[in-house]
Amino acid sequence: MQARVIYWKQYNHTEQGFSLIEIIEDGTILKRFFINHEEYGRYYQETHQESFQAKGEIVVEKISFDEDFRLKKTDIPNNLERLSTYDFNQWETARKEVRKLQKASVDTLHMDYHSVMRLDIASLPEEIKTVLDRYDFPIVKYRVISDGTYLLRKKYPEQLSIEFIPSLNEKLYFHHIPENNHFNMSGDDLFALDVTVSDELGDEEAFWQYIHSMIQNVEKNLKHYRSLINTQRERRAMLETDVIGDLYPR
Repeated sequence: MQARVIYWKQYNHTEQGFSLIEIIEDGTILKRFFINHEEYGRYYQETHQESFQAKGEIVVEKISFDEDFRLKKTDIPNNLERLSTYDFNQWETARKEVRKLQKASVDTLHMDYHSVMRLDIASLPEEIKTVLDRYDFPIVKYRVISDGTYLLRKKYPEQLSIEFIPSLNEKLYFHHIPENNHFNMSGDDLFALDVTVSDELGDEEAFWQYIHSMIQNVEKNLKHYRSLINTQRERRAMLETDVIGDLYPR
């Protein structure tokens, strides 16, 4: 089992490069620095990184829903029950516990479980606090969908994760569609870069394993994916021009 990046934020972006902060499930906070090392910003190289071990806790909580398996978002704090608390070096035990609880309650739609990292704000360096916009970070998420006002508990909800590939300066979108059990990877103004069928229906761990394997694949094949991304964007722009017409006809 590998500790995951559960939060990232790009900042200080210029034509020459950018900074990146990553928070890992085990409490490690990384500040990474990248420069553009090819013309037109096609590829970025890490120059150095700084590591900080945060203080805080991982909390496993139970949430209760009404008879329609819904919960108003404003009522979440009143419907939470803290079950257990772990230090960051116990991240693997915490994840196993919440996975076990979720597996045992797949068909019990009036409740669910999640785990969340809560940072000790006072222990954080100022340069990290100025970058972060919050201090609570979900690890294993509730099995819900949101309609804006309410959370609706689902047996197998769709899952979405947005990951950042700093070497390409690209956000990639990972989507799990449980109806046909497709995992797919796409990005801004792109078609699907990958589609995979899984035998693990609604399994979030399988989804995260897919994400991890695809990120590794992208990082090992940067030129291939840069070419694929550029080609898809050009094709999409051509299709949109065919639909709405050339805004500047000649």
